[in-house]
Amino acid sequence: MEYVNLLRNSLKTVLRNFVAYGIATIILSIGSTLVVTAPPLLYGYISMLVKGTRQEKINVNDIFDGFRSGNFARSWKYMLFVMIIVLLFICALILLIIVGFITFALASAAGITLSESVSIAIVTVIFLIVISIVLIPVFFMLYMLPLYVIKEYDITEAILESTKIVRQNMISSVMISLLVGIVSLIGVLPYYAGLFIGWPAVFNFLIYTVGVLLTMPFSQQVLVNKTFELASIP
Repeated sequence: MEYVNLLRNSLKTVLRNFVAYGIATIILSIGSTLVVTAPPLLYGYISMLVKGTRQEKINVNDIFDGFRSGNFARSWKYMLFVMIIVLLFICALILLIIVGFITFALASAAGITLSESVSIAIVTVIFLIVISIVLIPVFFMLYMLPLYVIKEYDITEAILESTKIVRQNMISSVMISLLVGIVSLIGVLPYYAGLFIGWPAVFNFLIYTVGVLLTMPFSQQVLVNKTFELASIP
């Protein structure tokens, strides 16, 4: 019932602000293609959802909140942090691939022939290590961006509180991750199905647009609403 209420309340908020959210989603999608505007637009988008949770009046112009005052610098500070995380992941991936190649090369040089099952096991272990390196830190940063916007935290403060909330609400956090992921997947799945089936490009693009407009605000509103609840934000 807890999650049913969360989904229902989030859906009500999205429907109540559907026009503003829809236009903001389009602006975010288009603006994100430009490096400079992507971070502040994302910041403004989350700010809109925060206002939605608080049942405040929302205007389309709220999407540009990330360009106001010191929010532009704050949004880029967050984006640089994300870019560093991505860079570290890429470095870890490359390092593990190199380790894999070295392992196979040393085995070959020593005259050791690895069976297919052993080779698969090694590749599987490397894959699991990479997944752990990425997913575990990202999971603990689940509430980071909403907290960063809502409480105007520094990066470190947002990470620490997000980590604390996840540790104290592990099951709820797993459920929220799954809900957000499933809703987001539902939005883009028809598009990729269309690519596979070979639907006309215009029709497929329309499906993608409608899917994103319907699911992106909803999935992120669920996350913001849950952040308010778990962080006991009035």
